[in-house]
Amino acid sequence: MGRKHEIAAVVALASIAAPISACARDAFLRVAALALSGSDRTKLEIVDRKNCVFAIVKDDGWLREKQIFYLNNVREIAIRRVVERHTRYLVIELHGDAVYEQDVMDRGLRDDASALDDEAERMVKRQPDPQRSIDLEGIGGVIRTYQDDYVMTLHADERRARGAWKYIYANGCVAKKDPF
Repeated sequence: MGRKHEIAAVVALASIAAPISACARDAFLRVAALALSGSDRTKLEIVDRKNCVFAIVKDDGWLREKQIFYLNNVREIAIRRVVERHTRYLVIELHGDAVYEQDVMDRGLRDDASALDDEAERMVKRQPDPQRSIDLEGIGGVIRTYQDDYVMTLHADERRARGAWKYIYANGCVAKKDPF
């Protein structure tokens, strides 16, 4: 009889904890969306929650852009407010090792743009700097760039943005330590 009560208690606890953890996950995603885009309404995808990898996907049917942020690779975050004439915005700089990746897929000429043709492969091999974008106009393909440092300009409240970055690193993400 005691064993049945233990099982019932575990099941009851699990049914209570599941919605709480789902709510906590949703809250974390909204905060991370605010930090990365300036709006907590931006749709943010979890790529790898354990390693703090998130993506913002923009798809207009013709061009699909996926911005991937590796937040555990960030060493330093600099936030500064800029006021120019009648405009206020924040400049947020992420510094680290491969903190940002951008994949752009052009669906222009073919439905299956996952494989680059010979000309695109030659362009990629010739490209000396992985930070520079590769022009695949008219070819259809995937452009992938990686960046150690990433600068974003957001129209967001500075207090909320700073709070969002603090929340992210207080709730699971771990910033890289500077080797010096």
